[in-house]
Amino acid sequence: MIKDIKYNGYTAQPSDYECPDGQLAASLNLISEDSQLKPLLQPMPTSIGLSASQKAAYIHETSSYKHYILLDGKTVSWINDRSETTETPTQLATFTRLDIYQFSSIGNTLLILCSDGMHYFLWKGDTTGYLNLGTTMPECSLSFGLQGAMKRSAEFEISCSIHNDLIWSEFNDTQKTSITNQVLAKINKFIAEESTQKGKFIFPFFVRYAYRLYDGSLTRHSAPILMICSSENTPRVFWFNLHRENATFTTAKLRVVAPVHSLDYALKSDLNPLKNWSDVIKSVDIFISAPIYTYDQNGECERFIDNGEDLSSFCVCKHTNQAASTSTYPLRYQKNNFGKLYAFTFTPNDLTSRPGGVLVTPKRSEDAVKEDIRNCSQFYFLHSIRVEELKTERTLIPVKEDYLQSLVTREVMTDDYDSHDKLIPQQAFAYNSRLNISCIKKH
Repeated sequence: MIKDIKYNGYTAQPSDYECPDGQLAASLNLISEDSQLKPLLQPMPTSIGLSASQKAAYIHETSSYKHYILLDGKTVSWINDRSETTETPTQLATFTRLDIYQFSSIGNTLLILCSDGMHYFLWKGDTTGYLNLGTTMPECSLSFGLQGAMKRSAEFEISCSIHNDLIWSEFNDTQKTSITNQVLAKINKFIAEESTQKGKFIFPFFVRYAYRLYDGSLTRHSAPILMICSSENTPRVFWFNLHRENATFTTAKLRVVAPVHSLDYALKSDLNPLKNWSDVIKSVDIFISAPIYTYDQNGECERFIDNGEDLSSFCVCKHTNQAASTSTYPLRYQKNNFGKLYAFTFTPNDLTSRPGGVLVTPKRSEDAVKEDIRNCSQFYFLHSIRVEELKTERTLIPVKEDYLQSLVTREVMTDDYDSHDKLIPQQAFAYNSRLNISCIKKH
């Protein structure tokens, strides 16, 4: 009787008598692959010209090439498997006073594990050959700055009832409620229209950056950098006229004023080492924290103060809408007083002119603001810059007008504590497109 038996793979049963038909117990020069048996071909001998001191230490192979990595003492070289036997191998590197532990590879990157770290050699094609990337990713040094434009609301008038002798004193409860109800709506409108809805920064915040690798992961996170959009409560409410009838001040003319900022950057390190890593490092991604609020929208206005008492709030920025002469007063990144910025923007012909004073608006305590700074740990994605597009001159980071309204829904920066460390492994192997290392030291 003739019976067709379908091949079902290798048997896992301990005895041939207990397994069903169609399962294989043993094979010679055959391997089970893709649901079929494939022959294991005998290796073909290859002839390459080696000197007496050279030895073939590793084969770096991809679908498009096969290179024999040769070792001669501390000197590593390579030769193509298609080379003539008389062709001289190309020298890769000499590792004087270093121990060479192992050779490995992942994709088109050859790795040589030495006592000072993993040396990366990227294959760039027959014309360029192997590019020596060193033992670690280059550090990226970015400088950040604020470019601030002084903005003010239209002048508006509020009613008040304050006795002449008490004009500089703290408001009573009735006055606080009345003045707060008239002013806070103007402040909230200013913040929305000039900052949140336009992708501009008005409150202090932190900025960080990191490398985005080819697989989407982040590494080499920077330290957080505090951007000082304002040192005090902001926006400020300047008063320009306090109108008095008899012994009582009845009205006040006010404006909401604040500098609103754009964020810029400049690359301070050499770009060429970064370009060499462009196959691995795809971009430098910038993240920012949520605003560190100095303004308490649930509080109450406190009192009027005159010009001489408090116009000291400042920011650290480059003043971009200065109307005063830039040849006499050059534009640069510096600490800028709000009163000075106001004069340089709106009264350039009389730089000594200042508003009458400030209406003290509700603000968060200094301790609360410092606590927010200490506890800031969440950073949200803002912008990605491809390595080849990094600029050494100061360049504005684009922010869409509605982006900051939904900032806390954006990608959160991963935690990092050791990606700047250099790993020194003694063993490595690639599996599932990942490099696995062991026997590690860290520097």
